[in-house]
Amino acid sequence: MLRVIIVDDDPIIIRRLKKLLEETNEVVVVNEYQTGQEYINSINKKPHDFAVLDIDLPDLNGIELAKKIHEFRPDFPIIFLTGHVDYALESYEVEATDYLLKPIDPSRIHIALEKVKKRLDVTDTTLSRIESWLLGPGKIAIKVEANLLFLEMDQIVCIKKDGRMTSILTIENHQNKVKENIYTTRESMKDIHQRLDQNLFIRTHNSYIVNIKWIYEVIPFASETYKLKLKHTDEYALLNRPKLSELIQQVK
Repeated sequence: MLRVIIVDDDPIIIRRLKKLLEETNEVVVVNEYQTGQEYINSINKKPHDFAVLDIDLPDLNGIELAKKIHEFRPDFPIIFLTGHVDYALESYEVEATDYLLKPIDPSRIHIALEKVKKRLDVTDTTLSRIESWLLGPGKIAIKVEANLLFLEMDQIVCIKKDGRMTSILTIENHQNKVKENIYTTRESMKDIHQRLDQNLFIRTHNSYIVNIKWIYEVIPFASETYKLKLKHTDEYALLNRPKLSELIQQVK
């Protein structure tokens, strides 16, 4: 499922576009904004795969907004909304993925989405090449938004299924200061687990993968479940009773 944010100063257009996008069953609208500045201020708060931007925004021209986005996310797919063909031509200056003319033609939605998916596939291929060049021993590459993040496996405390997303908790100890980070990715628990050191990580529960080095206490929690307390954090993980013997064997 693709995630999108819509930026348009007309609530009627937003409602119409949201309906058309979600009727494809390929897209979920995660947020809506009526100004470019609102979007820029919140761009990292809601993970999303592409954006639909009205070119004629009240505070910030959509073209300028796209340029700001591409400064730190060069390959991020952007679809422009406009009522003027001249603006549509101008959109190609910032390598827009596509544009939609107002009033919106429903048949154009599918075409635009195919272009978004193609753009994302090209980005994935490029990231795979980067991963093969830079990935070293004891590290794992995780795709976060349009970026590739290289994490030290030793610093990964646990991985948690969080709805449709996966959250990764890491702890760094730098100059006797503990820093806790949480990263969110669309990658599945299964895919991530396969790339981890199997001597270091265990799938303790349908919703948790845990680094055994960070476990310091196992507490009965429910009839078939234990709670795993983790070092240097208030976060915890769950352990299914059938996995207890596997955990004991792995920590020996």
